[in-house]
Amino acid sequence: TAVALVVSVGTCLTFYKELTSVLEKPAQVQGNLVKFVQLAPGEFFFVSVKVAVAVGFLLAFPYALFEAAIYFTPALTKTERGTVGPVVLASAGLFYAGVAFAFTVLSPAALGFFISYS
Repeated sequence: TAVALVVSVGTCLTFYKELTSVLEKPAQVQGNLVKFVQLAPGEFFFVSVKVAVAVGFLLAFPYALFEAAIYFTPALTKTERGTVGPVVLASAGLFYAGVAFAFTVLSPAALGFFISYS
């Protein structure tokens, strides 16, 4: 699991500019032109690392869930083992559905409110 996390974070670090621009999109809601600024010399670097770690966790989650299922499978009965695969797949699917919902619906609504509030 740690190897998967390191690989996914490392991969995300190579694409930090693309990831940052994708994550800035919800701030451009309702035609507002929001420019992000860096207020300290190392701020963009630290933001890039935080974005890479967060997206790396999102990418490594299904593998970590799979590893947890493999770890607990020997303790289950034969009938319980038959439900592990569908539960792991459904959990990963629902997790990514929640991430997509938060990114496409909740973030633009919250950022639209906060931008228009000022």
